[in-house]
Amino acid sequence: MVTSMSFILRLRSKPTVLTDLRNISPDKFAGRMLNEIRSLSAVEGGRAVSLDTFFDIDGPSRAPQEVGSIEITVEGGTDKLCYIGYKMTGGKIVIKGSTGHFTGYKMKGGTIVIYGDTRNYLGAKMAGGTIEVFGNVGHRIGSKLHGEKPGKGMKGGTIMVHGNAGADVGWGGIWRHYYYRWIGG
Repeated sequence: MVTSMSFILRLRSKPTVLTDLRNISPDKFAGRMLNEIRSLSAVEGGRAVSLDTFFDIDGPSRAPQEVGSIEITVEGGTDKLCYIGYKMTGGKIVIKGSTGHFTGYKMKGGTIVIYGDTRNYLGAKMAGGTIEVFGNVGHRIGSKLHGEKPGKGMKGGTIMVHGNAGADVGWGGIWRHYYYRWIGG
């Protein structure tokens, strides 16, 4: 039996511009020491910073190698926090607050749960895993990027929304009725 190891990221400084947080992912935490996790890169606007610029980060002294046994909780949110869960293959991320664009982008496995709203391109180009949102979502969830050929969007996984969604849901994806479950709004 695999025991989950939890990391808590408490937002202490809200970014004022869109911020690329693609390193908030069990895949990026796996096997790293806590100090290494704190110093993982983020990009605020065009400026390179570390995760601990915005978050107080607590957890075990070293993350396990097994991605599936890592759980990350983000406490606090803003629509400027982008790319959380980028290319995620396993584990779990719980976000207690809103998120920005591209949450779960290119996700292949694991679970993301959001207790708040999220902006555009949630689960874009997703191939597996589960995203559940207890709030509203922006445009083009589970879709391809603008200008890409059809069929480049979501190809697998599940997105559940307990709220409203913007335009172009699943635009350019390969959809089946079980990939998307509309629950709210």
